[in-house]
Amino acid sequence: MGMHRSGTSALAGLFGGRGVCAGDRFIQASQDNADGYWEHEELVTLNDLLLSAAGTDWRTIDAVSGDDIRRAGASLTDRAAAFLTDLARARPLWFMKDPRLCRTLPFWQPHLDALPVHICYLHVIRDPWSVARSLASRDGMSAAHSHLLWALHNLEAEAQTRGRPRVWLHFDAMITGGDPVVLAAIRQHLPEGIVPAVEGTEGPTIRPDLVRAAGATDDATGAPFDIGRLYTLLGALSQNDGQASLLADLDAMRAQITTQILTYRSLLLNDERDELRARATAMAIQAQERLDLWRQTDEQLRIVTEQRDRVLRLLQERKGQ
Repeated sequence: MGMHRSGTSALAGLFGGRGVCAGDRFIQASQDNADGYWEHEELVTLNDLLLSAAGTDWRTIDAVSGDDIRRAGASLTDRAAAFLTDLARARPLWFMKDPRLCRTLPFWQPHLDALPVHICYLHVIRDPWSVARSLASRDGMSAAHSHLLWALHNLEAEAQTRGRPRVWLHFDAMITGGDPVVLAAIRQHLPEGIVPAVEGTEGPTIRPDLVRAAGATDDATGAPFDIGRLYTLLGALSQNDGQASLLADLDAMRAQITTQILTYRSLLLNDERDELRARATAMAIQAQERLDLWRQTDEQLRIVTEQRDRVLRLLQERKGQ
C-alpha cells in the first residue's frame, strides 16, 4: 500500500519477480513503469469500479467515507470474493498491490478477514515532494493537489490498518538497501520457512535518480499544510507504530487536513463552476456564429435560386420567341 508514485511497484516487484503470484494476470508495463506495475488486472478493475460508484477516482481529493466505499461495492461482493479465493488458493505466500487500496480498503477488509490466512499490510512511504514531481511530470498535476492527495491516501491507509499487522517501509531505504532491508522488515510476518527469493533473481536496486537528498525541502511551500511534519510522523511509524502520542498527533493532523480538503474542494467547485460558465459562454458564441453562418448561407442560396429562376425564365421566353 502507498500513494501513487511511492515505490509500491518496486516492493511488489520484489515478490512478483521471485515467482510469488506466478501466472497471474498483471496490467501491462508502460514507459512510466518499465519494470511493471505488478497490479492484478481484476484488482485494478474492481477498485476503479468501486471509486466510480462512490463518485470519485484516484485523482480526486474528496471526503468519501469508508461507508460510502462499502455501499459502492454492494454489487461487486461476489466478484471480489472470487478474486481473493483464487489468489489465495494453495499458495503459501501471495500479494495484492494497487495504490487505490489506500481508499478502497474498507470494502476489501471484510473479504480479507474471511480468508484462512495471515494478512500483513505493507506500507511504502515516499517523501511527498518527490511524489509531486513525479505526478507533475506524468500527469501535469499541481504540487498543492499532489500534496493533498498524498496526505489523503496515506492517512486513510493508516487509519484503516491501525491495530492490524503492518510494516512501514521508507522508499529511499528500500530502494538503496534492496532485499536485506525489505526482508528484515517483513521476516516476522512471512510463513515459516518461506522466503520470497530465488537464486539468480534481483530485487530493488540502487537508483540514485529516485532517491532524494536527505533533508531537502524543495517544493515545501506548495502544500496548504505542514506536509513535512506529516511525512515525519508517518515515517516514525516504522519504529514506533502503536505509540499513543504518535497516533494522537496523526489523528490531529487528519482532522486538520480533512478541513483543508473540504476547503480545497470548495475552491475547486468554484473553479469548476467558473470553467463551466466560460465553456457555456464559448458554446453560446459558437452557436450564434453557426446561426449567423446558416443565415448567410440561406441568403446566398436565396440569391442563387432567384438568379437561377431568372435565367430559366429568360430561356423559356427565348424559346417562345
